[in-house]
Amino acid sequence: MKLAILLAIAIGGSALLAAGCSDNKSPRARAVSTDEQAYVKLLKSDSDKERADAATKLGDLRAESREAIDGLGKALLDTQEKVAKAAAKALGKIGTEDSLKTLRSGITDMEKVNSKALDDARDAYKDAVHDLQKEAQKGNDSARKTLESLKEPTESSGTTIDVGKTVHIHT
Repeated sequence: MKLAILLAIAIGGSALLAAGCSDNKSPRARAVSTDEQAYVKLLKSDSDKERADAATKLGDLRAESREAIDGLGKALLDTQEKVAKAAAKALGKIGTEDSLKTLRSGITDMEKVNSKALDDARDAYKDAVHDLQKEAQKGNDSARKTLESLKEPTESSGTTIDVGKTVHIHT
């Protein structure tokens, strides 16, 4: 099966799936690369290195499909710290409303199990919100709408972001 996945990655084709969103709210049909599909499958690998690498690659691809976001959300609770950290960073890097809601929800779940990757997840969320705030200040309406949906302030100067039990302060 891994050979088939690697072959799919090498070919680099795409399939049409219902996923992602242009306005960060409503599902739409978009082409999801074979790479993305393969990395989502690798999130279930027996190898923690493959799972961590797959999470990183999904972040690099800015994978917005429902399957990618859900897989990364589950990976936040992986028993291997490097997998959970990679998933948190990927969700933050994707930076959509859906990925950030998944990350924020995952942080709550991570607190319950005292995950070693919790601080990394909080930082990933905080950094993603900060990036959105910078974009909103430049007039990016999509970033502003995403922040409003997340109930986060649209300006970063002197604002606080409450992520779980810890409050982060942006200056």
